[in-house]
Amino acid sequence: MDTLTFGLQLCVQHPAHDDMGKRLAETIEQVNLARDIGFDSIVLGQHYLSSPLQMMQPVPLLARLAPESGDLKLVIGIVLAALANPVDVAEQIATLDVITDGRVRLGLGLGYRAVEFDAFGVPKDQRLRRFIRNAKLITSLLAGDRVSHDAPDIRLDDVGLTLRPQQTPARRSGSAPTTTRRYAGPRA
Repeated sequence: MDTLTFGLQLCVQHPAHDDMGKRLAETIEQVNLARDIGFDSIVLGQHYLSSPLQMMQPVPLLARLAPESGDLKLVIGIVLAALANPVDVAEQIATLDVITDGRVRLGLGLGYRAVEFDAFGVPKDQRLRRFIRNAKLITSLLAGDRVSHDAPDIRLDDVGLTLRPQQTPARRSGSAPTTTRRYAGPRA
């Protein structure tokens, strides 16, 4: 039987007037505490243009927190895959996974905020199609596969990552039953 584990969702959204250097120091203290009391992971989310709050992006923040985190798994829960360039996400995650000796866990999500879709020039009604495509490309690239794809917003011609992550992606899921079934494919 598997052991129940606990993760700590770090709050990295703060009021616009807060001193983010001070908030970073507090976040580091939280990571140290989570490590010291036996938590399994720390978790960060992602948003863009989070006004009236300010928010640090998960990949660089986890790279900063990695030396403080001991053996904690470092979870990005979630990257907004519908807005992302899959090559950029795969390269950043592979790099972070190497830096952290294979402790990265990646969650991918659709996104929901109109301001984010507008900022990236992505029509919100295309988010599902883009999510499915980008999720497949990201996981294939991270698994070491060579990929090809031709679309107006991305052209890949038999390319693969040269930097390999320490681990290979294994699990896919979603929080809504339809998302889980859709992403799990015909075996679900």
